[in-house]
Amino acid sequence: MMNTSAFIVDVEFVWGFQTRIAGLSKTSPSFYYPPPTTFLGALGESIARKLGVGESAGRGIIASLGRELLALGIRPLNCVPLKYEDINKIIAVKLTSGIPYPDPRNMASSYDSPARGKTVMVSLDENSPILRFLLVFRKDKIDLRGKALELDEDYFWRIHRLGSKESRVSVIDVRRKDGINAEEGKIISKYSFPVMKGVQPLEELQRKWLYEAYINPRDIEYSERVNPVLTYMESRSLIPFRIPILVVRTEEPEFIVEVREPSAYYRVNGEVVIGWRG
Repeated sequence: MMNTSAFIVDVEFVWGFQTRIAGLSKTSPSFYYPPPTTFLGALGESIARKLGVGESAGRGIIASLGRELLALGIRPLNCVPLKYEDINKIIAVKLTSGIPYPDPRNMASSYDSPARGKTVMVSLDENSPILRFLLVFRKDKIDLRGKALELDEDYFWRIHRLGSKESRVSVIDVRRKDGINAEEGKIISKYSFPVMKGVQPLEELQRKWLYEAYINPRDIEYSERVNPVLTYMESRSLIPFRIPILVVRTEEPEFIVEVREPSAYYRVNGEVVIGWRG
């Protein structure tokens, strides 16, 4: 029996979000939903701001969160994601003929206008678009430079963006439950889930479900240590996720999944999220 801590976080989007794969093409597409590592990054930034630590320490917080993470699922409450690309003016950082850019003597070559991927969250009712995140941690503390830092609801309330600086969000509800036990067997889930050893997708009860590949949120240190670009190009530490797409407001996507070791599922306030066994 495990004693874990779970958090249900409802996030309201202003328009949507932009998050790209670091180091790849300037025109790389966006994702349907913020990747698990993006949410951990937002949580890590919230913790770092409250503690008053720098960027390097912030990366350590994200890695510590990933080590304690057991599950992270996403489901839409009232919205559908629409991916698109548009033209953006950006500063060109480069070295041409020994001259570093941007260069005030050559403004025309100091900027670029690539198409960049974004995702708009379109509401299906009169409310703002809302995604629900369900996270389960091995315990309610993470190790930060040899000291134990307790996770509490306040850190989740302080999240203000998911993705780029334009990807503004508002957290509208945070609920916590402790003492969640790992289970296995056949279940019905409404949350995104990783397709990995021990997880067997059986049947879609309500459509639609798509595939999207994310960096393993429990192995963020590997991606940073090797190279985020190689992580994607060589499929290092990548995990395919099945993600739910809400088509009709009254019919939430559901999937029957068989879960066995080394994976597990967790019941939190009547909802089920699939992840790793601690």
